[in-house]
Amino acid sequence: MALKHQYTVICEQARIEMFGKFTLIGVTTGSIGLPQIPFSIPMLTFFNVLSIDTPGTHRFVGKITHLLTGKPVGQAQGVIQPPQAGPVVMPMQFGNLQFGAFDAYNFSLEFEGHEPFVTEFQVVHVPPPQIQVIPRR
Repeated sequence: MALKHQYTVICEQARIEMFGKFTLIGVTTGSIGLPQIPFSIPMLTFFNVLSIDTPGTHRFVGKITHLLTGKPVGQAQGVIQPPQAGPVVMPMQFGNLQFGAFDAYNFSLEFEGHEPFVTEFQVVHVPPPQIQVIPRR
């Protein structure tokens, strides 16, 4: 079985719409900005697009790991059963993730018998917006 990783988009949420279209909400460009550490994110989604040359049953494990320490942040596992060869869309949603450092992390998607597909991302400090109140005269 040949399985190829096409791309992964990191976003808050991926919803399937009518006629098989997807809506991605809160797309990030490689870094996730947080106001403080530790911080809990209610939902983080890895929208994976793969191609497969053999239909069948394929077991997988998806992991989010702090790159420096190897500490796990989240994990999910399951099975996909594509009915035919071709593209496979796999949005993986993780809930209530606790990030403990501003640093590099990775998401790895591993299928039995294959090297993991790895997407690296950064968690960076972004100060909360400053609200200014201007009194009316």
